[in-house]
Amino acid sequence: MLKEARAHHAHLVLLWFGTWKNGSQHYMPEWMKLKPEIYTHVTNKNGELVDSPSPFSQASLEADKRAFAALMKHLKRWMGTHGADVAGMRERTGTWGAMRDYSPEAEKLFADRCLPRC
Repeated sequence: MLKEARAHHAHLVLLWFGTWKNGSQHYMPEWMKLKPEIYTHVTNKNGELVDSPSPFSQASLEADKRAFAALMKHLKRWMGTHGADVAGMRERTGTWGAMRDYSPEAEKLFADRCLPRC
């Protein structure tokens, strides 16, 4: 994409491909999907896991941070050599099957941070 943008004098706005792509786990690497106990899912009100990554998964956050840093390093090298072909980066977040995570971790944080002030 970078080479094509350069050849056509275009600028790209990239969509982040990590954990939160479109609010589902479809785009997560297989090695993350195979370990839901580490890369946890959102829990709905009924206690069921849904097809969305939990925003409270520390392992998912760390994996995303490493991947995002690697991408930014690559883009910096590319643009340093070829010019600024990337105009921005965006992300599409959300969840499927639940308005928010109702896992025990999420409920504790919600109670600790929101309920006294809400």
